[in-house]
Amino acid sequence: MRAAISALLFLSLSFCILANISPVMKVS
Repeated sequence: MRAAISALLFLSLSFCILANISPVMKVS
């Protein structure tokens, strides 16, 4: 169960990072 929670946190964190990087990639 703890592994699923940590995996979910990792996915949400990576999603936030991608959401922040994507506009920068489009601009450049």
